[in-house]
Amino acid sequence: MRNRALLLPLLIGCLPLMLLAVNFKIDIITDINDINEYVIENDTLFAASTGGLIIMPLPDGPPRVYTTGDGFFSQSFTSITRDHRKTIILGTLDGMVGFLDLSTGTPVTDISLKGKEIVDLLAVDDTLWVLTRDLVAVYTYLPDLNRYQFIDFFENFGLSDITFSAVTRFQGHIWLGSDAGVFYAPSNYIKFNLKSASSWKRMTREDGLPSNRVRDLVASDSLLFMATAEGLVTYTNGNLSVTHAGLLTRNLYHVQVRENQVWVAEKYRIYQLQDGTFDLQFYHQQGFITNFFIDANGELSLSAVDRGIYFPQTNTRLFFDGPMDNFLGKIYIDRQGRLWCTSGKTDSDRQRGLFIKRSDGWYNLRFLGPGTWRNMSSTNSIMEDEQGNIWVGSWGGGITVFDPDLNFYPINNNSDSGRVWITTPQGEDTLKVIAPEAFRNLLAGVIPNPKYIVITDMLLDTERSSIWILNSEAVNRLPIVRFRGTAFDPVHIADKNNWQYFAQPLGGLHSDKLYRLTQDIFGDLWIATQRIGALQIRLKESGEMIFHQIAEVDNLKSNFTRSIAADQDGYVWIGTRLGLNAYLNGSLFDFREDYQPIGLQIEDIFVDSRNNKWFATNEGISILRAGGSPFDRSSWIHIVPMASDKAGDNVFYANLPSEAIHSIFVDEANGDVYVSTDAGLAIIRSNPFVGTFENLDRVSVGPNPFLVTEGGQERLYFYNLISGSHIKILTVDGQLVRTLDPDNFQEVQGGQAQWDGLNENGDPVASGIYVYLVTTEDGITTAGKILLIRK
Repeated sequence: MRNRALLLPLLIGCLPLMLLAVNFKIDIITDINDINEYVIENDTLFAASTGGLIIMPLPDGPPRVYTTGDGFFSQSFTSITRDHRKTIILGTLDGMVGFLDLSTGTPVTDISLKGKEIVDLLAVDDTLWVLTRDLVAVYTYLPDLNRYQFIDFFENFGLSDITFSAVTRFQGHIWLGSDAGVFYAPSNYIKFNLKSASSWKRMTREDGLPSNRVRDLVASDSLLFMATAEGLVTYTNGNLSVTHAGLLTRNLYHVQVRENQVWVAEKYRIYQLQDGTFDLQFYHQQGFITNFFIDANGELSLSAVDRGIYFPQTNTRLFFDGPMDNFLGKIYIDRQGRLWCTSGKTDSDRQRGLFIKRSDGWYNLRFLGPGTWRNMSSTNSIMEDEQGNIWVGSWGGGITVFDPDLNFYPINNNSDSGRVWITTPQGEDTLKVIAPEAFRNLLAGVIPNPKYIVITDMLLDTERSSIWILNSEAVNRLPIVRFRGTAFDPVHIADKNNWQYFAQPLGGLHSDKLYRLTQDIFGDLWIATQRIGALQIRLKESGEMIFHQIAEVDNLKSNFTRSIAADQDGYVWIGTRLGLNAYLNGSLFDFREDYQPIGLQIEDIFVDSRNNKWFATNEGISILRAGGSPFDRSSWIHIVPMASDKAGDNVFYANLPSEAIHSIFVDEANGDVYVSTDAGLAIIRSNPFVGTFENLDRVSVGPNPFLVTEGGQERLYFYNLISGSHIKILTVDGQLVRTLDPDNFQEVQGGQAQWDGLNENGDPVASGIYVYLVTTEDGITTAGKILLIRK
């Protein structure tokens, strides 16, 4: 780890050079209502959420949210503190430490602990202690460089399998709370060898602790407070005392001290210690308390899972617009322009709901109740039918159909009623839900539970006037379902004569784990499965299905296939957990080394209207450009997060929230690329790599005026181009200044181009008015004027 830290300045210094070729315009959308830790200073909120840093003047805001879109390398923040310089310091779920100096507004990220979940931070003078689940690291502030420098880490405590939770400094020692008691050692890490287990002492139940589970630590000048699973421990001068009178469960998670007053929190309750007994101050019935704070005026506030921040004294809640989770699965934009996001992937029973972005904000639904109602929230697949109804499949909860007005209709086997919790920009509500009796028993559950209906994908087949449904692991051994109709209609749905059920003949019951569905240009259906590779289904006029299997024995990368899509040339692209294959006319193509997606686990494949292939992988986004050969390295483009260790001349770094890409959707109307991840949604505006437009009506150029400084890196950008466009820069009297060639990737990248203010000889051009002329390969043109000002 030390060697890696030494490379950090070089790595971070190189990133801007790699990024010069592409101007990414990325919006990041996240759930920021899960707040792990926050502080309030001078009536300003500073909150570390699972979706970004929130800075908000209280009580009315507006909030400023910092994410990877602002330059952080990670936005899944777990902890926050401020040093004596008022620098904001943040720990993340993936081990990165973020720093934000509000005077500059520029985030800085240290990746020395990448891969280690950070749980707590402590800033003391010029020393920063960073606690992860299994070690503690130390940083020091370097005034000459105006930043913190990673120094060392300590992980030898004489005991294995420790899970740490809190860090503080007390009487010249650093103290670590854990599930194995409290560890402490001298805080002078220069004088004492904290690498040695002998430097660390341990306090446990044998020493008087009521429990070895110590979840929080707070120190005053003379007292150390420990929140444990069996009450509050006070430590001073080598003596321990335990207080739990007044506590309902004794199971404490947090402790705070303000003006010598002690406050603690259980899972749902907050207490104040008064005369040796805890007095209940607030009971939060709507969710697990993740943190609480007592401000300078003594006012209590608290954060809770999914619930933002609540102020009991004024009965007000800070609840921020956005999806209800940051782990997003399938994404889709319907014909009304609404964005739909599932909360899970195939084989995922997360029960987090469905998220819909309308013009006025986010509408989030989470189903609750007995039986499998909660499983309706394990959404994983989306399809729009011919009348604009949206069908949403779930892992265990069947199908929910939404009409264009967002009225919804469950298709499942629940005979009892459930509930749905709905949050909108206008507020929240909980409604009763009943599955119509006529909609029951249309789909099959699994062997252990006939009500547990797993729907993994759906496909509209207009040629056959049908909707195909994958009813994975159906107990009736008929996992392929055909609904004879192209749109939702209650009467048509209720008629069992409109439903057909098919077996697949290969393998046993577990071979019915069918995951994804597509249709090729010849009308054949294709299914990605978990255990038996890919299935091709040819339908005869008689209705008989002819199956053809492509498996490992045929040189498929893996029988565990995760995604599948057909392109406009007849190829079927098969994404597996071990890489990519393509199939055409009996031939299976294999891709390796430089001629394959950036990550081997292919989660999703999207083919846009220009026949570009977009691959969502576990290590970033890959694009195979239309017209290019997959065996030509220049045909591949890869987009990875800023902290990625991937490199290459076709690898581009962007402010993606995560490398774990779950789904991709290209909005053909404007060229925006929607990317779902395990840490939020990214929207790459007017994607710069492959043009999705058929005309030049949306071309935009900027900045205009174009201000250029001597030796600067300014660029004039052209957006929303058709792929293959040439651009000429001319003087007003028609003299050629510069040609931007689509064969030069530094000048033209698919739907985007850039000009550096130089002529064909590489010399700076003078200030003045210039004309640009965009010409496509088909002879379509558009033109405009630019004012260039050279300073």
